[in-house]
Amino acid sequence: MSNIQKLLWHMGIGNRLKGYKMIILAVELGVEDEDRLLCVWEHLYKPIARKLGCDMHCVERNIRTAINHAWRNNPDYLSSLAGFQLTQPPTVTHFLDMLVTVCLREQGPTSA
Repeated sequence: MSNIQKLLWHMGIGNRLKGYKMIILAVELGVEDEDRLLCVWEHLYKPIARKLGCDMHCVERNIRTAINHAWRNNPDYLSSLAGFQLTQPPTVTHFLDMLVTVCLREQGPTSA
């Protein structure tokens, strides 16, 4: 089980949610190039939609649904990942940013 899968598991996000695979792909792309988080529609949703054969709006909606599921299951864990107390579910962009940051932190410094 990968780090991102473990994070999602702690949030109650499993493979039965359509957003599960989309979140994993988005985080992988974000870890590959953090600048993708600056324009998620073009640099995350579009390639994910193309790869999975769906619409970009479906990608955003399915990830948002997974976030709301995580919020209902474990809001304290989401707050711990954010580093501050969340009073509502994070936006898709903030959620992906949190996960990418955690994954990059776990990888440690990379050498050039």
